[in-house]
Parts: sequence; C-alpha cells; structure tokens
Amino acid sequence: MLRRILAVSAFLALAAAPAQAQIPLLDIRLGAHGALPQGDFADTHDAGVGAYFRAGVPLLFFKAMGSVTYTQFKSANPLNDDVQELMLQAGPHFSPLPLLDVGAEFGYTTDAKEWAFAPNVSVGLLMLEATASYVKPFKNGANSWVTLGVGLRF
Repeated sequence: MLRRILAVSAFLALAAAPAQAQIPLLDIRLGAHGALPQGDFADTHDAGVGAYFRAGVPLLFFKAMGSVTYTQFKSANPLNDDVQELMLQAGPHFSPLPLLDVGAEFGYTTDAKEWAFAPNVSVGLLMLEATASYVKPFKNGANSWVTLGVGLRF
C-alpha cells in the first residue's frame, strides 16, 4: 500500500511540475504521511499510513489552504475493522519565517462523520517539506491521531 502511495505521489509530482509555471500564485503540496492513533484509538488500532494533497492561495498576510487527506489504520485486534479516514479540511496558514508554515484547519472526517480541528506545522526546503499535524474531532470519544509526513511543494 505504501509503495503504491509513493508511486502515485511521484507520478503526480512529475505531472504537476509544469503546472507551477502556469499558475504561479497557487501553492500545491503533495505527500505521504504516517499516523499514530491517540487515546483509546491507540488501544484498538496500529499506526496508519496515508497521503495528502493541499492547495492554497495567498490572501494579504495569510494563505487560504484546502486539503484532502486519506489515512488507513490497521486494526490491532482481528475483531475490529480497519479504519479508513478521508478528511476534507480548510483553514488559514501563516508563514512567520520563510521556511516555516503554521496552519489551523477545520475539516470533516468521513469515518467518524464528525467535524474536527487539525492544527499543523510544516517546514519546507526548496521543493521538499516535512509536516506534522494533530487531528482532534469535536465529538467526545471520537478517534484522534498525530501525523508525520514528507512531501513536495510546487
């Protein structure tokens, strides 16, 4: 699964590179991440893997970003099903330093069928980025997790 995600990410990176010249203001990010379940969710599920796509447009002193993330968590117990989360997010991002990007996104998780808050931080160097985020649904007892990822910026 991870090999497939990385292969698709590499293909999309090669295909999207010429688009940067056509749309210079658009900030496009694509990558893969690992996810660590938190709380009770960690008792029933192992670490997961996934992919993310993020696009943003600069507006005055911040950037409006929208993102789609997919994460699959394997069950630690054969009695529980695997969890596949697709999350649609949007929110402002700030760049206090040229290489640093801090965001506060709100989104909808499809498996929990709940709105969530997902603060994130990314550090970029040239076209590469390292990112970390924490997803916390508003519903009490819903699954939360931490993601650590690497990707490309266009």
